[in-house]
Amino acid sequence: MSRMPKKEYFRMRLTEAIKMGNTRKAEYFQGRLEQMTQSEPKSNESPKESALRKCREVFEGLDESGRLIEANRMFTIACDRGHSVNDVMAFLKEANVMSDTEIMHSMTF
Repeated sequence: MSRMPKKEYFRMRLTEAIKMGNTRKAEYFQGRLEQMTQSEPKSNESPKESALRKCREVFEGLDESGRLIEANRMFTIACDRGHSVNDVMAFLKEANVMSDTEIMHSMTF
């Protein structure tokens, strides 16, 4: 029996943590995925392109509920860091990971 690749495992555990509402575990697995992604060389990628790519990776494979929870977490973190709700909405829209309706629902979820 072979082991699951780490990146796949962390993504699976992140999805499970988001579904269970365990933000501490979700942040841990998100951090591990980011560490692994940062170590992957990306030639000529701007910081914005990198952020959009990472966002798409996080949302990949999530169902609607998982997307709402993850987006709500992003709103909370970004606003705590001084970003506006509009900034987060525009970022999610540009990343093309959610519909407009889902973005609106995630703010009140």
